[in-house]
Amino acid sequence: MSIRTIVFRNCAFLLLAAAGGVAAAEAPDWDRVTPVPAGEPIPISDFFRPALFSDPQLSPSGTRIAALITVREDRRQMMIYELASRKIGTLDARYDNDIFRIHWLTDDRVIFGIGLRKRYGMGMFAADVGGLLNCYPLLQYVGSSLVGIPLNDRLHPLLSIAQDTLNSGMRGGQVVRIDSDLRFGPIVNLFKAGTRYNDLKDVEAANQRHILSGVANPGKGMDAGYLADREGRLDFAFTCEAGDFAMHELVGDSWKRCPVDLGAVDVLASGRAHGEVVVLGPRAEGRPRAVAFLNAATGELGDVLLQDKAYDFAGYFYRDAGTRNIVGAVYDRGGPHVVWFNESYRALQKALNARFPGLVVRILGSDEAGRIFLVMTFSDRQPAMYYSADMAAGALGPIKASQPWIDPARMQPMSIMRYKTRDGRSLDAYVTLPRGASKTNPPPLVVLVDHVSLEDSAVDNTRDRVSWGYDARVQFLASRGYAVLQANHRGSGGYEWMFPEAKQVELLKMGEDVGDATRELVAGGFVDGRRVAVMGFGTGASLALNEAANEPDTFRCALAVQGVYDFDSWLKEEKHYQFDDYFYSRALRRIGDPQKDQARLTAISPARHADRLRCAVFIAYEKVGTINLMQSKEMVAALEHQSVPHTALALGDERFGLAHVEHRIELYEGVEAFLRANLAPPAAASPAPPPAR
Repeated sequence: MSIRTIVFRNCAFLLLAAAGGVAAAEAPDWDRVTPVPAGEPIPISDFFRPALFSDPQLSPSGTRIAALITVREDRRQMMIYELASRKIGTLDARYDNDIFRIHWLTDDRVIFGIGLRKRYGMGMFAADVGGLLNCYPLLQYVGSSLVGIPLNDRLHPLLSIAQDTLNSGMRGGQVVRIDSDLRFGPIVNLFKAGTRYNDLKDVEAANQRHILSGVANPGKGMDAGYLADREGRLDFAFTCEAGDFAMHELVGDSWKRCPVDLGAVDVLASGRAHGEVVVLGPRAEGRPRAVAFLNAATGELGDVLLQDKAYDFAGYFYRDAGTRNIVGAVYDRGGPHVVWFNESYRALQKALNARFPGLVVRILGSDEAGRIFLVMTFSDRQPAMYYSADMAAGALGPIKASQPWIDPARMQPMSIMRYKTRDGRSLDAYVTLPRGASKTNPPPLVVLVDHVSLEDSAVDNTRDRVSWGYDARVQFLASRGYAVLQANHRGSGGYEWMFPEAKQVELLKMGEDVGDATRELVAGGFVDGRRVAVMGFGTGASLALNEAANEPDTFRCALAVQGVYDFDSWLKEEKHYQFDDYFYSRALRRIGDPQKDQARLTAISPARHADRLRCAVFIAYEKVGTINLMQSKEMVAALEHQSVPHTALALGDERFGLAHVEHRIELYEGVEAFLRANLAPPAAASPAPPPAR
């Protein structure tokens, strides 16, 4: 019996969402969990529907797995799976709500978040394994996130409070100790019609009763996050003042500022003991930065944990569930890579690799005894599949495929290429060719440019980077006959050591790198250089349009999704929120200050030079009132003013936009139609007239 079938039978609060907004031609079959027959085209929905099973978490003793499952087209719910009995329990958050961020407190209790309409957080909740349907709130309508689960006090997790959306007087910028044993207060949907004032007061009272104690932030500068030590105890706070990050250690009951320059080192994780962190160390001329331990009280670097020969570390650390020691580092080089600092894990990885030849194998976690492990496999053609490994019994059992409707045999391989930038750097890119592509049959090319994050954080262990692996967008385009190029440009994770300006977002130079990679691929002859599109997402959309304007001979058309197109007006809008968080002050440093860097901001804003666009443009955006909506309308107005041929697609309704699968399907239906119209083969030359008689 499939998990989907079990979910439909067991969810007491199941409410199926209407698939409004999906074009009639698509008619997705959400109940189908097998691939379409080999002779049929793969529907768009198969590429973009969310994973059936994701984010599995093993309980401390290894007896149970908690995971997210998908109900109908895109509602995320929780499943608890008993490994021994194979019994499954489920919890549905009802209406248009989703469960996310599941964590085990004990073998019998989980905490998790619930999100409303893919956007608004309803708060943090808890449930016991034997009574999932009786879940109860811990904090409702309070912006909170997990800081740590103390190993000696697991029922009292530490949560950071960022914002009290109820304006009930609860102070943001603090860490609170929560009583998960207290089953008090109703779950209230304050967004529904008919909500009473007393409902709000009940929520406020329940929130306050669940808080046992709290620690306020250091008090100078804006709250920029917290870090627990390896045992789950609160250890550090981070603040941001005038764009500068600072680090503070909790000594007794008060904060002490650490002599650590967070402009020179990047904090990645907690260290081996209280008061120690792992950092990406200072720059060293001509070589990648080292990952090392750092004594927060003195600011002194300690033992080097890792130093790659060609890449800065941009990934995550694996901790042993029993000892809480860092035993592995997972990151990208040219492709997926893992380094183990422990011989038993190296041996386990070797054995698993032999069991799954041709696949990337990731150890996701284990029980505290190190007997049961969670394992994930994937490739460029296979989405994630999950397994449990019982080391004592020598048994390996499948749990679930994340996207069983994808047939790896019909997907296309992703190749790694190196390309040279115009200033002589050698960077990575990934190329996927459609079936039948060759030098004698070169396909049209779509260059994908992903979002370049303008946010950074004081604790930063991930950086934007294109990775080798299964990518739904890539496989969708390849299934429609397009080659796909994804270039890691300067600013991508792993390359910071190469570029002195890496702390800034150099969108024009990033675009030049993408152009260099495109021309190098075209020169190889495997793609049709006369039919090249560039497609960007988020800030990658502005990068894509800039490249289309700056290199009109390279790109025949451009597509931009949810972009920023005028950075001056965007920053002025963000300024309204400068006292809510530190994003604005950091953005001024990373992008430019409208008071000082007007020429730079104009140069990276495609809405300011739409007159240079000579190709057709596709603009997609959400209908809801966001900054992206205003930016997109501004870009469309600029295209209309300059008479640039364009297609504008507004997505969403009261259910919002691209967060819902129906609107993602609508987006890619529009993308497919636009590419078909603008990357059509050049017209054949007219035959010469027959000679006159």
